[in-house]
Amino acid sequence: MGPEFGSRDQSPPPTRNRSFSESLYSFPTLPTSQSDQARQEAPSAGTSSQPPPDPDTTTRRRKSTSAASSRYKYMTPLTVPVLPPVPELSQAERAQYSLPGSTWASSASVGQAATSNQDAPFSHSQPRLRAPQKRKPNLYEEMDLLVPTIRAKFGSLGGFLRILFTDFRRRDGPAADKCSLPHRSLVAYFLRGKNKTKAVEIVQLMYAHRLSRPNYRSKQRDEVKAMFTERDPTSMQYARPAISCWALQIVGDYAHSAINTLTFDEEEDWEDVENTCQDVRLHARLASTSNPNAQRSDLRAKVDWARIIDPFSIQRIASTFERRAEGVWYLCRRMAAPEDANRVSIVRKRRPYSTILVTAISAFVMSRNKFANGYLAVPLGIWLWACRAHVDIKRALSRMGLSISDTTVRDALVSMSAAGQAKLQASVKDHASRGELGWRVIYDNVQGYALTREFGHGKQSTLIQGTMATAVRLYNCPPDAFKLQPYLDNLIDNKRSSLTANELLDHLNLPQVYKILALHWARALVEFIPSLQYLQPALLKLFRSAPYAINRLPFDTKCEIQPLSSNAEREITLQGAKACVYDFDKQMGWEEDWASFLISWYGGDGASYASLQRLKKLLAATAPGRYESLIHLLVTPELWHMGSTMVGTLATNHYGPASSSDPSSLSRASTAASQKRPTDLSKPVYYPTVAAMKLIWKAQVLDCWRLMYCPDNTLLEHFATLASQDKLPTLDSLIVDAGILQQRYGTLNAYEHALSEADWEHSKPSQQIPKGSPWTRSRPSVPVKVSADATAEDGSDEDDPEAAPGAVDEHEADASVHGEEEEHVLEEGKGEKIKEHIEESGFDGDRCVANACLYKFEMGLWIEFFTWILIFGGSTNTNYMLYLLEMFCLLTYDAPEPLRIAIFMNWLANFAAQLGHHIPLDLMQEHHNHVVEQLVEQTGKPFDDPLWREVASPNVHHVTRLKDEIEKGFGLSSRRNDHTSPDYVQELLSLLTLFSEEELHLFRSGRSLGHKAMNLLDKGFIRLDDGRLQEFLRDNTEWANFLRMSSESERSADSWGEDEDFTAAHLLAMMRDEMVFLDENGEMHETVLEENVEWMAAFVAATGAEDDEDDDEEEDTPLGQDGY
Repeated sequence: MGPEFGSRDQSPPPTRNRSFSESLYSFPTLPTSQSDQARQEAPSAGTSSQPPPDPDTTTRRRKSTSAASSRYKYMTPLTVPVLPPVPELSQAERAQYSLPGSTWASSASVGQAATSNQDAPFSHSQPRLRAPQKRKPNLYEEMDLLVPTIRAKFGSLGGFLRILFTDFRRRDGPAADKCSLPHRSLVAYFLRGKNKTKAVEIVQLMYAHRLSRPNYRSKQRDEVKAMFTERDPTSMQYARPAISCWALQIVGDYAHSAINTLTFDEEEDWEDVENTCQDVRLHARLASTSNPNAQRSDLRAKVDWARIIDPFSIQRIASTFERRAEGVWYLCRRMAAPEDANRVSIVRKRRPYSTILVTAISAFVMSRNKFANGYLAVPLGIWLWACRAHVDIKRALSRMGLSISDTTVRDALVSMSAAGQAKLQASVKDHASRGELGWRVIYDNVQGYALTREFGHGKQSTLIQGTMATAVRLYNCPPDAFKLQPYLDNLIDNKRSSLTANELLDHLNLPQVYKILALHWARALVEFIPSLQYLQPALLKLFRSAPYAINRLPFDTKCEIQPLSSNAEREITLQGAKACVYDFDKQMGWEEDWASFLISWYGGDGASYASLQRLKKLLAATAPGRYESLIHLLVTPELWHMGSTMVGTLATNHYGPASSSDPSSLSRASTAASQKRPTDLSKPVYYPTVAAMKLIWKAQVLDCWRLMYCPDNTLLEHFATLASQDKLPTLDSLIVDAGILQQRYGTLNAYEHALSEADWEHSKPSQQIPKGSPWTRSRPSVPVKVSADATAEDGSDEDDPEAAPGAVDEHEADASVHGEEEEHVLEEGKGEKIKEHIEESGFDGDRCVANACLYKFEMGLWIEFFTWILIFGGSTNTNYMLYLLEMFCLLTYDAPEPLRIAIFMNWLANFAAQLGHHIPLDLMQEHHNHVVEQLVEQTGKPFDDPLWREVASPNVHHVTRLKDEIEKGFGLSSRRNDHTSPDYVQELLSLLTLFSEEELHLFRSGRSLGHKAMNLLDKGFIRLDDGRLQEFLRDNTEWANFLRMSSESERSADSWGEDEDFTAAHLLAMMRDEMVFLDENGEMHETVLEENVEWMAAFVAATGAEDDEDDDEEEDTPLGQDGY
């Protein structure tokens, strides 16, 4: 081997070829005396001569000697005494103290050292008592004996090792017989690691040896640059470059094989490895194309959402790679992961190495086999499609092997749509075979504006409309809950016909509502005071416990849904609603025979609910079969759209004029809290309006707490003092005080007492509002006309202009008193007009306190449900009063007890299986519609196009969920998709300051600042009691009579129309009147009304039904007039 690369150049070797032992154990020759030199020149017989000095050592000594001579040439030389020569040992003595066969024992210096003590020239030396023992040679000395043998027998060390480690096998024939048993045993013990010295240590010694690498003057110095390359190791001379290339190629072969292993699924049973089912195992290959040849392959699993979302996890993929290809994972980790001094990988927060490794290895696998797309390519491809990534981004990432192509993504979505639909149909059929309903349908309209960027004939931007639906799994349903016949029997019995307005009010259970509202009052204080926040868990537990919670919904089950394919129908029209029901039933696999014994449950917003109810009545009188008549259809209005409409009702009632100075008006409070006032009060933007109204409600409640505990101080300072004195109130005492405050400021009695000083004085002490400072600002008071939008405090009919004798028009009164230059009609958004209220003469109440009490009561009812019937009845949204009234009668009179429980248990859905995560199903459908509507502008295709029916709408929920899982999998903090709840501390303090300065919750006789909130509950009660409830019950009685008649025999086309009391034309007229009424209230557009009436007439004419004379007269009634 050559010298170490970069070492000093060595002089040419001596002329005589030295043995390995001579080179290893030779030492440089020191200057000797003449006698020594003579002994060296004349060695004794029988001994080998001293080997010549090492040239390199001699050269270095000469340099050092010359340097020393030049340094001390001016100094006086010292005289060194010459010692007498050491007597030469005899042959016998030399043989006694020397080791046979060793070269160093025959040298002169060693021979001198081996002389006996008796021959020493010193007088004090004593003779040895015993002869010295022979020293055992070390391993290096023993090597000197082996080297000549190895060289002589095998030619070189390499030849010896080659013969030593040649793997002779029996199939090699006679060559195997040459390997003796000791030979095989010696090699076996070494290679199997049974020796103390391991094989890897020898390789490490060879690799790290200084002579295994060429120096810079060597002819093979280029081998250093070829280290860790693909160069053939056998073509290299030096050991280190050859070993590096050999090791690299061995690792490369392993990595190639390991990546090839990752392109297939694991062979072992995952139930034993992962303790999980086969449906959620991590598949390497997914048949994402619709090609049947690709799906028939046994090596590929059919793509399914359960095989994409459920097993998707970066940590799970990383553990799979590390388990199945540990060497590849190790190499990639050493390349990507930063390390500390102890070679421990450092996990960074922003770019953890596990994510980088999963991405890289997944691309490696995809590069090896284009079908191995199950790890990351399929989820990332669908995720890019869901995020509406640009096509160039998707093409580039597909070329990198990180994602599948956009075409493959669509094929995968089509395949998963078919798989999801097949799974849904199998589940529906399985439940129906047991006489159960396993799924319900939520549907809603969807629309988008398709922009045209290149104009021409027939090319213009259009509004694309359609309908989307979602099948929702039902849970916790009692047996026989959805049997049809018991439900029809209750409808025929018409138990609701005896309902009165007073009974309805009794059913609303207002005492229970007040108990729950008291908890909300306590919650407002506990959330605001820092020292009381420890009571929140116990307070929230009360909301979920008896006697407050009546029907607890379970939260430990994650609701399963399956979005259905969209269509281009308008569900608010009768023909559109019919087409939607038939389409969605077909997708679910609903069979017509099931309509004879099983209920089908549909739900939607107000317009969808109303259209299906009208369609049922029409088809019941004309359709030939039970399925075609939709008698089996149960339709319910959903909650979120009701709550949204309720928000608009409360905003219209309580915001008041935009420039109002009344502190009880939401306009004044919104300005103080820097909240935006809705532009259209009847249809406000939901989430900002709800946030502002809840903020103001909470501030008013806190101001009431201030008046109870610390009228002259702030709540924060008061409770800080109590906390320092360890006198904080208990939760029970807070609930008791909350009940007192709620009765004082949050009931209809409090509202009535605030309108009259006499009523205020005669109220109970616990319910009496504290008196404030005298009201000094006076406003002119004149009699005003009570309009239809006002509340008649005496219970008179507001719709009758003659109800208030001597009443003067409000605008005329304002002009006569204040002058024509003062305008009291304030223009609001979209043509609304809110008139400033002027009190009648002699008013001695406090309108501001009354408005505040009414707002806290009605806003508190916003969290309840059936109390909305009367609130809607007192507003202009009377159509929702009818919807809720029908729902109330369904749950109270029509639905059997199992059906009623099933409806309550499945009216909300929990998609997270966590406490407090229940949402209305129509809100879920709105989220689905929003995702699809974002894609309309890009495509401009109708909703019955295959892009929507087969790709987008059936997978909308899974796509949304996949986006969240991708964020979680990559360790990204999920962006909130819901509307945040900011900390309104400063806004609350500003509102508390306003209410305190204005003495909002103190009774000040005669105070009125131009804003008057209506008592919608009383107004709705009066409207129902005055005849609207009887009209509703009369229509239901006619429907019950029709059902009784149809239940007597199987219906046929010839059997209808024989009953003079109830004909198809009569039913047609009743439905037309209902639609005209809805049109008056803004529910139905005039074009939709005309379209429905024309389609109904054509449908009835096609079935052979004829209108009688009375119906002809009613049909000539102009559209828009009240049919009642």
